[in-house]
Amino acid sequence: MRNLFICTKPYQYLMCRLIVEGYGYTNSELIVLNHFEGASSFVNKLQNLKVWSRVYFIDDAGTNELSSKLNPFQKIFFYQDWQKLLPSSIKNWDSYESLYIAHEGVATEYGIMKKFYEFKKPVIMYEEGFGNYINVNQHQNIFKRMLKEVSHLFGIPGSYLGRLKYVDKVLVQRPDIIINEKHNPIRKKVVRLPISLSEFLLLPNIRKEMNNIFPQLDELLLQIEGINKISLFLGESYNAKLKNYQGYMDKIIELVEDSSKDVDAIFIKQHPGDDKMLEFGNRDKKIILIPKILPIELLYALFNEKLKLLKVFTLGSTAAINLHNLFLNQCDIEVNILSDKTLPVSQSGNVQKFKEMALKFGVKHSVIPI
Repeated sequence: MRNLFICTKPYQYLMCRLIVEGYGYTNSELIVLNHFEGASSFVNKLQNLKVWSRVYFIDDAGTNELSSKLNPFQKIFFYQDWQKLLPSSIKNWDSYESLYIAHEGVATEYGIMKKFYEFKKPVIMYEEGFGNYINVNQHQNIFKRMLKEVSHLFGIPGSYLGRLKYVDKVLVQRPDIIINEKHNPIRKKVVRLPISLSEFLLLPNIRKEMNNIFPQLDELLLQIEGINKISLFLGESYNAKLKNYQGYMDKIIELVEDSSKDVDAIFIKQHPGDDKMLEFGNRDKKIILIPKILPIELLYALFNEKLKLLKVFTLGSTAAINLHNLFLNQCDIEVNILSDKTLPVSQSGNVQKFKEMALKFGVKHSVIPI
């Protein structure tokens, strides 16, 4: 029997690979959805590994974009016709033992999840970000917010990832946080990941494998030679949708520079879903642009206890919390949230979600207005 995994971004691939390694699976297949720049070439690299029995590339970008624009009421009808969301390239659904997904709200993942439920096969969700730990329902419209709070009753994704009856189990880094919250509706579903992220990233076979998948790591290793104090800015996918993209990013980088007098270099990490190119011009500090496709958590293995100071600047990315937890006992670390109240709630709301999640994880942070 086979296990089927789905990922929509490079970090999710790390989670899938962690689960395969932790449980010792030997017959697993992987679906990579076209939700990030370079997804197709990424799949080509994965197909050369012996880890996966088969790797599929599915371009569902149009379907996913359509579903993201629907209001909660429209999504009820959209998701009811879930059969049309199934990729035609995959047959024999009943031959799989279980399904691993990151997000029940992604259209293709939803359709495949429903298919597994139809065959009474277990669906396991793995931690991806905010949604398992906090309520992600941010609608300002009271009616829409109320509708989303009860949407799980209609089989539609709503407030917490993993709440739908189709999901049997949720694998997370910190199940204790969820279990101790009586109001969290997935508290009886959560289980700890089979291996910690820090342990996984330092495994010799995984480090070798990551170098094969991400050849950019070799060049980055040369760039960080002699560097042990850094600032790191983490971008968001919505940055690319801003009208004055370069001007906005220049403003952020200047802000980061002003707070980085005591570091050797500033690292810039755009979101893998950001398809824009950045220009830096002349800067007082050395700027290192990290390839978008690289999961930023790989810095942990790259520096390998050589870092003395890490300053993280984020617009609300949960990667900042991962980095905090990874480097906490290795170097001094500061976490700074960049807050822009001029952005729509759908974008600026990440700051509030980050604050709530940081509180749960015990991550001390500062808020810097943009």
